[in-house]
Amino acid sequence: MSVVAEIPGYLQLLSDGSVKRLQQQTSPASNGSSSNGYKSKDVIINSTKPTSARIFLPDILGSSSLLPVIVYFHGGGFCVGSTTWLGYHTFLGDLAVASQSIVLSVDYRLAPENRLPIAYDDCYSSLEWLSRQVSSEPWLERADLSRVFLSGDSAGGNIVHNVALRTIQEQSCDQVKIKGLLIIHPFFGSEERTEKERASGGEAEVLTWLDLFWKLSLPEGSNCDYSGCNFAMAELSRAEWSRFPPAVVYVAGLDFSKERQVTYAAFLEKKGVEVKLVESEGEIHAYHMLHPESEATRLLQKQMIKRVEWETSNDLSSNGYKYSEDVIIDSTKPISARIFLSDTLGSTCRLPVLVYFHGGCFIVGSTKWLGYHTFLGDFPVASQSIVLSVDYRLAPENRLPIAYDDCYSSLEWLNCQASSEPWLERADLSRVFFSGDSAGGIISKLSADEIDATSQNYHPLLILDFRIINLLLLSSTSN
Repeated sequence: MSVVAEIPGYLQLLSDGSVKRLQQQTSPASNGSSSNGYKSKDVIINSTKPTSARIFLPDILGSSSLLPVIVYFHGGGFCVGSTTWLGYHTFLGDLAVASQSIVLSVDYRLAPENRLPIAYDDCYSSLEWLSRQVSSEPWLERADLSRVFLSGDSAGGNIVHNVALRTIQEQSCDQVKIKGLLIIHPFFGSEERTEKERASGGEAEVLTWLDLFWKLSLPEGSNCDYSGCNFAMAELSRAEWSRFPPAVVYVAGLDFSKERQVTYAAFLEKKGVEVKLVESEGEIHAYHMLHPESEATRLLQKQMIKRVEWETSNDLSSNGYKYSEDVIIDSTKPISARIFLSDTLGSTCRLPVLVYFHGGCFIVGSTKWLGYHTFLGDFPVASQSIVLSVDYRLAPENRLPIAYDDCYSSLEWLNCQASSEPWLERADLSRVFFSGDSAGGIISKLSADEIDATSQNYHPLLILDFRIINLLLLSSTSN
């Protein structure tokens, strides 16, 4: 059989449609013995498919504290790649040590023998396996499933996105709390070429390789507007997008696909997702796997660790006590809120309550946005108060007065739940303040007016004052 196409060094497409994967340097698991500050072990996720994974466990002597979990999906255009590759083994072992996390690196089935969405199915199954095995697998006995991060590069970055979508839509892995996504050089496509692809010039060969990966991995009969390939084709409601985990998208300055990756980050931001874009200037695609001990790779690891520490600090204050919690106000609409509570160890005094409504012209915005989280998280510490920050439904899907109605509902919820919600057990409803910025300022004012007009409906809740930040007001004028 002859070779009809190839990706040099990795894969050859043969004339009968089969592929030959070229041998890469691999590393065995340590199976209990420690090396470079960690040990590794291979586990079977599903022997019938088959799917497997490698666990990286950092050495922590004399400690019994729980550790966050990073679930990693390798790259390779869905057609090649393995957690056993030396580059991945080194990178992920070092990441486990530096981040003090347990890393679960998944080996999913490869195309073209197993076309999409099989890789998505396998990787989603790894989360189900994690939730089942945490109580019986000794290497996971210290895994904190309330602090799970999904990460991956190239095709693995694509898998992170699509697995996150599935966790939102299927909600069958409730025990696994995904705190954030660490998406490295994600591999996406579409039928419409990007400007970079149209003007590929001397990089035309790279585009040919990308096209070959998609040709071999897409479902039979599908094109590059398949939802797994083209992120813009995902069919999620605004409510579902509001549950998409915070994401960091890492791009490399010399990556041929950088333009599409930047567009992906912008797409998430437009959907109201908390997203940050981080660029490694002068680096190539998947440099961290190709050069796992380089200075650029060490910097990438530090950036990832910083994000893990930030997201986990949302659960634990500096003294080890929780200070933020997401609550459901009405699951049918849906309306939610985030409660911020300062450390007041040993005190039983009642605390005033600040109800905050975010801005965004009624169209965008969320209490989960990093800026709001930081601002509102600092406020109860400085003021010794409880902050209830409300996520109301957004326009144009939910036009006014729905935002007002949702925020009135949050006040009714506060009134009813103060006696049963542990995070509100010290809330003093005789000292409630409203605040908000921009559109939230309007909501703050109207909410105060509503309670003033119908105070008997909200007893014992008593509004003492409201503070409006950068009020958004528009009026029509005529000449």
